[in-house]
Amino acid sequence: MSELRRRLPLVHVLWITAALVLAPAVEARADRQPLRDAGRGLRILADDAWALVTAPSRMSGEDLRNLGLVVAVGGALFAFDEDIDDFAQRNERDGAFDLTRRTGDRFGRLGLMGKTWPFYAGAMVVGYAADVPRLARMGAEILEAQWMSGSLRNASKLVLGRRRPNEDRGAYFFEFNGGTSFPSGHAASVWSAAEVVRLHVDRWWATIPLYTIAGAVSLQRVYSSAHWASDVWIGSVSGIAAARFVYRRHETPETGGLSVAPTIAPDGRPALALTAQW
Repeated sequence: MSELRRRLPLVHVLWITAALVLAPAVEARADRQPLRDAGRGLRILADDAWALVTAPSRMSGEDLRNLGLVVAVGGALFAFDEDIDDFAQRNERDGAFDLTRRTGDRFGRLGLMGKTWPFYAGAMVVGYAADVPRLARMGAEILEAQWMSGSLRNASKLVLGRRRPNEDRGAYFFEFNGGTSFPSGHAASVWSAAEVVRLHVDRWWATIPLYTIAGAVSLQRVYSSAHWASDVWIGSVSGIAAARFVYRRHETPETGGLSVAPTIAPDGRPALALTAQW
């Protein structure tokens, strides 16, 4: 565990560096200039980070209802975490449970950000160099979404310090900087990647395998006693939320404020048009 904690800052540096340098490949440009575009990528990442920090101030009624549902489900799972873990251990070798567990084992590496980030960075490089903006954006958005959800996860683990099931301390043992169970990093990583790809492809034949793999990896974390069910739930939701946040910022960027532009008035005279968007 101490070795993992020593490596973690380096992994974060690599994610951030890749996002800063390669995230500008969100548009196809005939006159691509890497240094200029890297600066643009830095501004994009800074804008997105600020938008994330200030997002609670812009929550709508629907957002609050969704948050309430997430918390309610998480609370229910938290209350029965130990019972769910016992059930998973009793049934992990039975039929569909065993198939799910083996599928999760097979694709488990997709939940390791330290192992997968070079592939997403590579997708950005190839997409940028070959002028395939969709590929470049997918790689950039996966990295950025994982950086966001990963930062939240690491802060939560430091503050809450929840112990994993396989540490035999029970579901309700918390100690500051003493555990790494809540939330599940595997779940956050695999769901953020799956959701970014799903949003870009937007076809059922892609959604089904993406969600199946992400779900199997998430459930495997419970079957293997690596996480409690509530850890996996919050990790999954945070990964999906980060993916949707980044996608919407890049694909349908929000605009706001006041703009002034020359126009022609109904009587034919030149005029200025004042537009306000909030």
